[in-house]
Amino acid sequence: MRFQRPHRSLFAILLAVSAASAQVNILAASEFKPALEELRSSFSAQTGIPTHATYGSSGVMAAKAKASGTDIFLSSSKAWADTLANGPRAEGPALVLATTPVCIWTRGTGVEPDPRLAQLQRDNVGRIAISDTFKSPDGRIAVQAMHSLAGWPEIRRRILMLPDPGDVGDSVAKPLPVAEPDTVVADTGKDTSKTLAKPSKVAVKAPKPHIPLTDAFLPQPLLWGTPIAGTGRWVPIDTSLVPPLYPSVVRLKSINPTRGDAAKAFLAFLQSPRGRSILRAKGFQPPPE
Repeated sequence: MRFQRPHRSLFAILLAVSAASAQVNILAASEFKPALEELRSSFSAQTGIPTHATYGSSGVMAAKAKASGTDIFLSSSKAWADTLANGPRAEGPALVLATTPVCIWTRGTGVEPDPRLAQLQRDNVGRIAISDTFKSPDGRIAVQAMHSLAGWPEIRRRILMLPDPGDVGDSVAKPLPVAEPDTVVADTGKDTSKTLAKPSKVAVKAPKPHIPLTDAFLPQPLLWGTPIAGTGRWVPIDTSLVPPLYPSVVRLKSINPTRGDAAKAFLAFLQSPRGRSILRAKGFQPPPE
């Protein structure tokens, strides 16, 4: 899986773009938000081209990106990016931008999180927040990692599944109780990392509402230098348990040639030294060679 450099220079692309009539519409996985806000600002300052971004789980954003009007799709995993890259709207293959470990966060400073998740088996613990296992690759990886623990039958009863990583981050940042349904659906832990087939489901008895949220699984960019990190301790999950994610981008067919050239310019900027520098500063590790 090799990082691909742009075939055209950013300057050459910009010569073909009229900033007044171009806007790059981006759908992105939630973990891109800290980096993408800076990327968008820097890109617009350099080119004069405006951008608009919408965030959510990779699965939900991928479904929305199938409709016309989206120019760039940023996924937390290559698998979701490939669902669009292999479809009729793609202007090229999915490009891997980075490597992102999924991390375990533990509230407060009294417990040191373990890369192999030993702290989840301690007594008197609360809820464990994860993203939707059907739509967010980090949620699926989290359950896969927990399923390998001896205490899985008890651990799964404490799982609170939220729509996307952004919601998990919000629940971690706020000390107030999070409303819970009567049951929570969690992945059984079957390794589906190489496919997008729906995992089997188990009905999980929800914990009582007053039980605090003590642990959460989040992609590293949502913890790296963010306020969430100050509410507890966190560490990447040991890669012997689960693989990291490979955030990827797909450029889609634009509604007109001007928008298409603007999207090309944004894709080139993402892969430029400045774009890669912003990604690294926000917790995205280099892509695999």
